[in-house]
Amino acid sequence: MCCVWLSVHIDDLRDTEDMSLNLSVFCGMPISKLVPPAQSGIETCESVNAQALTETAHLHSLSLVRSCVQKAVGLLRDPNDLTCRSMQRMNILLGLLGENHGETGALFQNVLLGRLAGTLVQREELVHNPGEWVNREAKKRQALQEGGTLRHTLWRCLQSTLTPVLAYMVEVLDRDANLDLLISAGLSKALIQLWLDILADRHILDLTPPQNSSGSDQEVLVQHYLLLGGEEQPCAAPFSWLIRRHFQSLWEESEFIPVTEDDSTQRIVQFVSTATSSKLGSLIGKLSDQEHLDLDKRYLRDFLLLSFKIKSEDELRVLTRAALGCVSELQRSMTINPDLSPAWVMAAARHYAPRLDTLSHILLLQPQLAPDILQQASHTKPTDMLEDILALGICVERTKLQTVTSLSECESLLRRVELLQPCLDRAFSEKYSSLCNPGCLQHLDSIRSIWRGMLVVAAFIQQVLFEGKQIDPSLEDLALKHCSLLQSLMQDSPDLRNVDTLQQLIRILNSYHQKCISGDLRFGINCPVCLSELKEPSTLPCGHVFCLSCLQSSLQTDRHYCPKCREDLPPNFQPSVSKTIKSALQQHAEIRGCCNSFFLEVVSRFCLSDGESPREGVVELLFSLLISAQGNVYRTRELTPFLECVDNSPVVRSVLPKLLLQYRYRHFKVYILL
Repeated sequence: MCCVWLSVHIDDLRDTEDMSLNLSVFCGMPISKLVPPAQSGIETCESVNAQALTETAHLHSLSLVRSCVQKAVGLLRDPNDLTCRSMQRMNILLGLLGENHGETGALFQNVLLGRLAGTLVQREELVHNPGEWVNREAKKRQALQEGGTLRHTLWRCLQSTLTPVLAYMVEVLDRDANLDLLISAGLSKALIQLWLDILADRHILDLTPPQNSSGSDQEVLVQHYLLLGGEEQPCAAPFSWLIRRHFQSLWEESEFIPVTEDDSTQRIVQFVSTATSSKLGSLIGKLSDQEHLDLDKRYLRDFLLLSFKIKSEDELRVLTRAALGCVSELQRSMTINPDLSPAWVMAAARHYAPRLDTLSHILLLQPQLAPDILQQASHTKPTDMLEDILALGICVERTKLQTVTSLSECESLLRRVELLQPCLDRAFSEKYSSLCNPGCLQHLDSIRSIWRGMLVVAAFIQQVLFEGKQIDPSLEDLALKHCSLLQSLMQDSPDLRNVDTLQQLIRILNSYHQKCISGDLRFGINCPVCLSELKEPSTLPCGHVFCLSCLQSSLQTDRHYCPKCREDLPPNFQPSVSKTIKSALQQHAEIRGCCNSFFLEVVSRFCLSDGESPREGVVELLFSLLISAQGNVYRTRELTPFLECVDNSPVVRSVLPKLLLQYRYRHFKVYILL
């Protein structure tokens, strides 16, 4: 035979059903032409050799592919190294590629062989003289020795060529156990046909292996997208990950479409039209109404698992109900007939993304809320999207009921507030409100009011309780008592734009401030002579305290008695600064500073915030705190709830006017001019 092959080898003497005995007819023919789809499963190709026109070479493509299945599946690696899935995958493939395959198997074989041939053509474009593969193998002495015969050697060459390609294709086809659908008794013939149609279209499903996967023994990592509670889930709809990716890409492209309307309605209409008329959309559009509904329900489940981190079936039910509400509200606002197609699911999910993301975030933080949300949602219309509002309401109500009678409880409340703050901030934004119907907006306003009260309590804990504890640990119980009083006030009346609520808060702060005064300051913190806050305090034997300079001036006028109670002083009495009183004054000033910081935050964030006008009397109350009258003399003070704090710096005089000017209310001008 060396005259034909120019090599030394052994030939088989008997023909087989898999590969013809005459191998010369394969010369000059690329491998891709040996595995075309055919109805019989046995492909014949005439030799290009003029001397062998009467001879034909046959290659049983299905036998070749079946012989590659085990190794191809062995190259696949699941994330959790599921051996059982490898066995299931191999059994499904061998069943579909077997002789007793049925109608589904016959269609699958035909489509798979066609895609294999197409992929091989793409790979052969990068190879020099792909038709010379027979001659190249015939010259490999080691390959011939390992193969035993030339025909077996060529068969092994075909296997090594097809195996990595088949491995990559199987990985794509079996993502999220997608192959199971072909043998599932619950999947209709129409959806099975959709499965096969997607596989057949190379423009929809790209099965070209990456260039770095040329090695025949290179492992292929199987991708899993559907997770529920961290566990992998099988897909319910054919190629659901591909459908979502396709429509996601179309949505991103639609962002560049110019629209004339202020809202996104026009863009949504154009997106749905484009998605429906796309190749994948056209395949889906061939389904009957009943089959379409079946696909829609299956796809919605997969879409949610693909889009959100879901931990339980209850969470999945919550998000399913929310997604259905989003689609219904969007179509109702656009006067569109109900349609749960993948295109509308994508449009609604993107349009209501802030609300769905907030709901998902809350469930991620508080997964135990799902049953409560479902229970409350059962009393509402299924066509309304309000699951996020219900979740926010439950969270805020539970936060409201937390007690603050101990330091650990206060820390727990702060952690909960910090945990929920991002969700609530998002929910209170203008964009979020624009996505809510009137009923949801009303509920959201109620939640906002309660949450503001919780933020006031949290601010008190941070700025008064914790800061005061660092200044004087003995004040902890007193601060906790007043924190409970403040919490009760916020539970009953959280609106600080109401003058009565603001006055009650000021009373609570004054009560705390007064009770913080130590016994060393039992006569007050103001000098009886100059009536200002004590500076360099000096104590007399009677206990009264004066500024050192004021006391020295009094003694220089031969008044050797207390300017307050007239008690005589010792003959050689020399006034000096009392370190005890000075320390007590410093501590008291620090505590008062904490209270003032808290009060300023209350005014700026909750009295004069969000562009809303404060109620009648609030502005007058705030200006009365800023200006103090001493006879006919008016002096500015810090913006403080404490009456004795006179301002010696003109800087803080502008704090309140600046806060008021942002509203530009006409009736504020009178106070600002004063």
